[in-house]
Amino acid sequence: MMRTAEETASILISLYDESFAGDNFSPFRINWPELRSLAGIARLTDEYLWELDQELKESGYFLFPLDNYVLVALESDFSHIRAVPPRIVEQYLPGDEDDDDDFELLGLDDEDDFSEAEALETLFGDDLPDVSPEPLEPKAATTGKGKGGKKGKSSAKTVVMSE
Repeated sequence: MMRTAEETASILISLYDESFAGDNFSPFRINWPELRSLAGIARLTDEYLWELDQELKESGYFLFPLDNYVLVALESDFSHIRAVPPRIVEQYLPGDEDDDDDFELLGLDDEDDFSEAEALETLFGDDLPDVSPEPLEPKAATTGKGKGGKKGKSSAKTVVMSE
């Protein structure tokens, strides 16, 4: 008998409280075939998993689908996991430090004193190639098959963009 996502979520929440493997009130994993059996369906669709996830979230639980199993947990289960310190986060923040270095190499104090065109001219001189894009021209092409599937007798045309 097929269960709704709400019914399956209720069972998963009960399993969270159940005592097994030497623990209770803990995150647990359940493999895909077991979850399909609990849900009473042959195939767990994306839609069903989304509905199950929404039902669990309403009760404060999270569903983490992984390759071989699904993990069910509460947010508080992760409070003991190490947190990235702010000093480390700061190392990875985007900033203008790298841009300032480029202008210092050119002997300038501030990037506002120098335009991109002037920077390119300073770095490459007159050797800078013209990189402006050329417009694409439409070309007519045939599909290669005419009526009856014979090659070369088609009047159908396809527009192909070429450089």
